[in-house]
Amino acid sequence: MQTILKPLCLSFSLLILLFVVPEQANGQISDGGRPLSYTLGIQPNVEIVDLPSLNVDSLSAVDEIERAEGKAFRFGIPIHVDLNLENSGTWDTLDGGALLWRLKIRAQGAKTININYDEFQLAEGARYFIYNPNDTSQYIGAFTHNTNSNGGIFATSFVRGSEMVLEYYEPAGTMIRGKLAISSIVHGYRGVGAATNSANKGFGDSYPCHINVSCPSADPWEDQIHSVVMISTDTNSRICSGVLVNNVRQDETPYILTAAHCLNSVDSLSRWIFYFNYESPIFDSVGGCDSTIDGTVEQNIVGATLKALITPGIDGDNMLLLLDSPVPSSYNAYFAGWRNDTTRPTSTVTIHHPGADVKKISFDDDPPGDFNFSFLSWDPTYHPDSGTGLVEGFSSGAPLFDQDKRVVGNHHNANPNTGDLCIEASQDSRFANFIEPWATLSDSSEQLKYWLDPDTTDTLFIDGFDPNASCCIGNRGDANGDGTDATILDLTYLVDYIFRGGPVVECTEEGNMNGDPNENVDILDLTFLVDYIWRGGPAPGACP
Repeated sequence: MQTILKPLCLSFSLLILLFVVPEQANGQISDGGRPLSYTLGIQPNVEIVDLPSLNVDSLSAVDEIERAEGKAFRFGIPIHVDLNLENSGTWDTLDGGALLWRLKIRAQGAKTININYDEFQLAEGARYFIYNPNDTSQYIGAFTHNTNSNGGIFATSFVRGSEMVLEYYEPAGTMIRGKLAISSIVHGYRGVGAATNSANKGFGDSYPCHINVSCPSADPWEDQIHSVVMISTDTNSRICSGVLVNNVRQDETPYILTAAHCLNSVDSLSRWIFYFNYESPIFDSVGGCDSTIDGTVEQNIVGATLKALITPGIDGDNMLLLLDSPVPSSYNAYFAGWRNDTTRPTSTVTIHHPGADVKKISFDDDPPGDFNFSFLSWDPTYHPDSGTGLVEGFSSGAPLFDQDKRVVGNHHNANPNTGDLCIEASQDSRFANFIEPWATLSDSSEQLKYWLDPDTTDTLFIDGFDPNASCCIGNRGDANGDGTDATILDLTYLVDYIFRGGPVVECTEEGNMNGDPNENVDILDLTFLVDYIWRGGPAPGACP
């Protein structure tokens, strides 16, 4: 008994010392916060830049032609400018010597505005915001020096409306000044927001007979829905769809599969923006699951690197990208599974952003009409009552899932329709097969296997992977991972981890004894466990 009690007493003595150790601040500046202008107000002397007006009727006519050609959907026109912290905007000196730079941009008639940069290097301690001056709920940021991109090329997401204000705050005594150089501003002329006309709702103008992913029929595909992204491409003026895909190692490498034809030869992938969870709310009292309420685009990642490109044509139309940043856990993203054998699907589902609209889902209960090596023909029958089997020509890059919820292709094109897609009996569309780009060509830049099966295991299929799936079983408290609820062994394990540099708590949900929303494992969990074991306090609660 003494050989057991001795280390327990030592551990308990350490715990007593913990209560007198003051909490230390980490000194980091949060990436959150709100623009200072919300407090200071927009000063009347802030410089204003007015963009030239657009001939929307002429642009729309060109869009109709491109739509018939299957080109990626265009929502805006990039207007080239030369604006930076030195040649534009208004500087103010704040109390204590800090500096505040602001610039107002107006684009008459614009539905959205977004920005591309040739330089984006923020000083340490600086904060950069973009916001709509007429709607304080719409702001992006804060961007900090942690956001700085390699090479300076960068892009920021859109703000709804025809006006935006740029705000750059730099603390006093900065050794190296920040740099912001704007190369183009995208005037978004397509509809955006909660339009009452369901044919022109959301960010785009998809047909009104699509099924929102918030509808009950989409519930079995919840994981796969979280894998699909909307992509702004081609200097952030066009839209494609894509899917976050798993790899054999299941190590959360953020690969995105989309269509090769979404890539413009002069485009910079460093400016591409990948939007996660752009969806209508789960319920709309007016429209039900066919909601007319727009989604949010705050969850996004900027920039990617090209890994594999299968040229559009007879060989396929596939492209694999690697995101420049890991996917934050708060995005609740899912890494979709895939298959690369010749098994013909018995039924299929595609999840996409037609017309840059909020995320939709389409079903086909029959096998693909054709299943050759490069393409599979998706020829579903549209049922007006159930709303199944619909895709539009500019859902480019959207994944096609088989009955086992594995990706078997990505959207290539749809035959031009002769009338309203919602009343036509069927629509033939083509998806680039997953088989062709797998390993037909030996060059790693022209195949998927090199990246998705890097250890050459010759895996034919793999299921999806949810990095946010709970590792907690039953109740919280198993900090040491021995399969039992909270005991004295978990207590000593926490002491060792927090104060002696011991092994980490592999499952933070188990170690989060007090159930804090942030799920950190810290001294508060230690005191909670002490209270439970020795003072009759509450036991750790159920797993999330």
